[in-house]
Amino acid sequence: VSDVSLGGLIPVEAEKPVAFANGLSLNAARIDYRDGVLSVWLDWYFDSLRADTDIRFVHVVDAEGKLVAQVDTAVGVQAGGSGWAEAVPVTLPADLTSGEYQVYVGWYAYPDTTPFSIQSDTSDANNGVLQVGTFSVP
Repeated sequence: VSDVSLGGLIPVEAEKPVAFANGLSLNAARIDYRDGVLSVWLDWYFDSLRADTDIRFVHVVDAEGKLVAQVDTAVGVQAGGSGWAEAVPVTLPADLTSGEYQVYVGWYAYPDTTPFSIQSDTSDANNGVLQVGTFSVP
């Protein structure tokens, strides 16, 4: 295979990475919602070793803040100094009503489900979940 281009698949680079506690950074994120299907593109960097008990989560909430969909997944052991780019498919409820929805990401270490804090200066820094986008259901 030669001359392969993934330009349309790789998330647009963020102005600067968002640093989480425990040596995690989100370099870029993008959401794609089409015809009832949601994909969340994430590009992570790991300053330190990630254990198989570290859980990356993607949560979708409605305008009232109610959780309507989630994907909490261990990405497995990852070496310090490595990166992880992924497209996370999020299964949305079939009866999702019209309106605007927010998409949040973060990490926790099982069995404790307290999100890792965000160390960057963002409006989400206090709660450990980072809003990466919104989408509307007609």
